Amino acid sequence: GNPVARLTGLPPATADLRFRGFSAVGVHPQRLQPENFDYAQVRPAAMWNPTSGAYTRYGEVRDLLARSDDRLVVMGSGDEIRLQFTADHLPRLPAGWTRDFLLYVDGWAKDADPNTAAGSSVEPLPFHAMRGYPDTGPPPAAAAAATLNTRPALRLIRPLAARR
Repeated sequence: GNPVARLTGLPPATADLRFRGFSAVGVHPQRLQPENFDYAQVRPAAMWNPTSGAYTRYGEVRDLLARSDDRLVVMGSGDEIRLQFTADHLPRLPAGWTRDFLLYVDGWAKDADPNTAAGSSVEPLPFHAMRGYPDTGPPPAAAAAATLNTRPALRLIRPLAARR
């Protein structure tokens, strides 16, 4: 018969947005596999500047993650959200059962690729009801974004100076 499964929601106890750095990249010698990233090996600097714009301030962001809505955590290159969970209230498992954990994510990714619409800045932010990107109307959570997205993009790499 079909296996029996039970889904139990487990909201994070904490969600801390912070700068972490860049995981070491592993590339198959013949490029037969996708890149992999080694979380244990981290570099503090990137080889590129973050996309210009306003990012979510560092610190607790659990409230922004509580619902799939248009209030976003805007993360930059090298950022991470450290989630911690308390499993004390999970139901006991029946005999012979094992527990797996799944992370459900609702969001968007954007980069500075030349083929990315509006790729030179963080804004405009996406939202669930947009008809296309970029949408002409303001996102429903624009007021919240103005108070939360207060961290400017850093300029990590200086532009090349013109030769004289």
